[in-house]
Amino acid sequence: MKKSRLLYSGLIIAGVVLIIIGFYVSSRYGDSLKSTSGICFGIGAGLIGMSFAQLVLTNYELKHPDVAKQNKIELNDERNTIIRLKARAKAGEILKWFIIAFEFLLIWLNVDLYLILLLWGIYLSYYLIKAFYTVKYQNEI
Repeated sequence: MKKSRLLYSGLIIAGVVLIIIGFYVSSRYGDSLKSTSGICFGIGAGLIGMSFAQLVLTNYELKHPDVAKQNKIELNDERNTIIRLKARAKAGEILKWFIIAFEFLLIWLNVDLYLILLLWGIYLSYYLIKAFYTVKYQNEI
């Protein structure tokens, strides 16, 4: 627990440093490095939010060990694991259709062909990865 609290505290500090770097780059270089400062802001804010939430959760679990034990049991429960896997598979299927719709939107907007082919490659890689893991898991069972 102490290691994770130290890690999350360090990540909060890293997030603050990234936001400061983003402000510095934005004020010093203006629009020429606008994307770099935006990336620094985004990653810094994400690190701060995620780390703060994990610290709150860790402190809550330290004060309530019975809740922490119940959460650990539920996380490793076979039924909950199957539910999470089914939800992940359904989300992948839905995302596949969003990629197809986005590709047609790009075609309609006359976007460069290389971007459309890149998205088509991502779409095809979904099926290749799916076929690979299907064969792999069939051979294991």
